[in-house]
Amino acid sequence: MRRLLMVTVVTIAATGAWWLAEDGNLRRHLSHFGNELLVRAGAGPTPSWGDVAAKVGEFADEERDLKRVVGDSKVAPDPPAPDAVPE
Repeated sequence: MRRLLMVTVVTIAATGAWWLAEDGNLRRHLSHFGNELLVRAGAGPTPSWGDVAAKVGEFADEERDLKRVVGDSKVAPDPPAPDAVPE
């Protein structure tokens, strides 16, 4: 009984692989399957726009500090803050 079950499973798997290969889209099907697995494995809560803005702000601060250290006086002035009122 076990041998019959294994032969059936292997036959079904081989038939499915043959069908996908004959279809010509084996690589596409496998890539979609792999992508879905990766998305499910790494699925977590999506970041909020506030989180993204905070990261962008941190990066901008680090970049500005690095330019000051490396470029000394050749650094362009800081852009106005988005909440600053124009004069």
